[in-house]
Amino acid sequence: MLAAISFAAPGEAVDIRNVIKETVKSNPLVLAELRETDARNRQVRQALAGYYPTLDLVAGYGFQERDPANRTFANPSRTRNELERRELQLSARQLIFDGFYTPLENKNQQARERSAVSRDFRRRGYLLVGNPRIYRGP
Repeated sequence: MLAAISFAAPGEAVDIRNVIKETVKSNPLVLAELRETDARNRQVRQALAGYYPTLDLVAGYGFQERDPANRTFANPSRTRNELERRELQLSARQLIFDGFYTPLENKNQQARERSAVSRDFRRRGYLLVGNPRIYRGP
């Protein structure tokens, strides 16, 4: 029995900073708050899109048959219009005034992002303060 005890590997020393770091990185509540913060950041960027112009591209190519209601054709033996369709359209639009919706929406999304960051910070702080109580013995 003495030989078994002498060959037992000593316990691995663990740095408390690494334990805390891994706990914060792997905690599902912290990860959920992190995803929420990221989503709010993307919503702020989406709200800023109201300041930028919109570009639309429409393209079409192919065979098209058209049967008009009045049925008058240049060639009386034909009953349908047969067309080769080729079109390309590019349009740009810029919003001039939207009743202050864009700046207000931007401020609203920034406030929601600050709130999410604050919740994330509190969740991490609570986790860090709560961990020593979990590991502390009776």
